[in-house]
Amino acid sequence: MLFQIKTDGHDQFVAKSIGADNTRKSGTPREVFGLAITELRVRRGQSQAAVAPRVGCEEFHLRNIEQGKENLSFDLMYAIVDYFDMLPLSKFWLFAEGLAEAAR
Repeated sequence: MLFQIKTDGHDQFVAKSIGADNTRKSGTPREVFGLAITELRVRRGQSQAAVAPRVGCEEFHLRNIEQGKENLSFDLMYAIVDYFDMLPLSKFWLFAEGLAEAAR
């Protein structure tokens, strides 16, 4: 089933709705990072397809990052955190660790 969403005035189709319930692990730094990025993206109502090109990666790469399956460079981490207005990094990690605690 495809869902239609509006981003930047353009219709886009995604395979599942934004924020589909996925149980996320939060035990490793990669998983904590991914959990926080998913939460920030969903709060903005944006799809991975909309965010990925704005932070400089492919959609599949962002999906793997959100699932805690992918290593990422500092430059990409910084670009993602900056995109969500969560700089300095200490602000982001405080947010991320709070989400991870709540998820446990």
